[in-house]
Amino acid sequence: MTLSQRAPVQLTCSDAILVFYLFSLAHSTFEIWHHGEEFGQCEKPIHIWLVVSYFSLVGLRVPHYLKQVGSELADEASDTSSGWKGISKICLMTVWFVLLPFFVVWSIIGSFWLNEVMQKTPTCLPTGMDSRFIGFWQLVCYIWIVIYVGCVAIALSLRRRQHQAEMNVRLVESDDTRARWGDVTTSWGLAPLMGLSHKQISELPTCTGYECAEAECPICLSNVQSQDAGRRLPACGHCFHQACIDLWLLRQNKCPLCKSDVLGADAKRGAGVTNSVGITPVEQLV
Repeated sequence: MTLSQRAPVQLTCSDAILVFYLFSLAHSTFEIWHHGEEFGQCEKPIHIWLVVSYFSLVGLRVPHYLKQVGSELADEASDTSSGWKGISKICLMTVWFVLLPFFVVWSIIGSFWLNEVMQKTPTCLPTGMDSRFIGFWQLVCYIWIVIYVGCVAIALSLRRRQHQAEMNVRLVESDDTRARWGDVTTSWGLAPLMGLSHKQISELPTCTGYECAEAECPICLSNVQSQDAGRRLPACGHCFHQACIDLWLLRQNKCPLCKSDVLGADAKRGAGVTNSVGITPVEQLV
């Protein structure tokens, strides 16, 4: 897909808010230039605070557009798209850990400055830009602070869970796992896993294929050989290839056959219940 063929960027509600920011920035710049002497009589440079806060909120929107451009370049050459992704990531980190903290501190400073202006020089503000407008703008700033801080907290939490998922997969992976499923660390979509941790899985009892009552592993649908490494779920007693059940338990803590909790007391009650869903465990795993 060429640049001329690329679809235009879709506008959202947040883009309309950005247009409002730009309009406010232009309006305030004109007001400051036109009423510079009046603002100069204020106890604190509240007009400078307004302009800087407008610029900061506009800057918080930059990664959104860079991400859109980067996604559109996904069909281009890999070196081009990777370069855009790198730039987008750098800008995102700059916004989260530089611009956002600055904006939080700057908004708090603006609140103190407005309070001093209203107490000592309340008549310095020009007509059309009274304290109610500035107070409303500060409220908007605090609302966006809450939104952005919440988004950063969610993103960091998901990143931590994804990193933990990658570590669990690496710890579970073995020669037998690679022989049956390939390199799972690169082929799996490593979203945050909702199953057991590697430590919990390693504490489950192991067995050999000779000790398994099942002639066929219900996950990979391959015959269980006497020398195969197996793992038996302690509550329901079902046995599987260790390389298969370990990967399964990373994604969910339910037995593939009886759908009971591997670590819960309800597993005994679920023993013997067949898989009523018309999807085989191997299809769910891959």
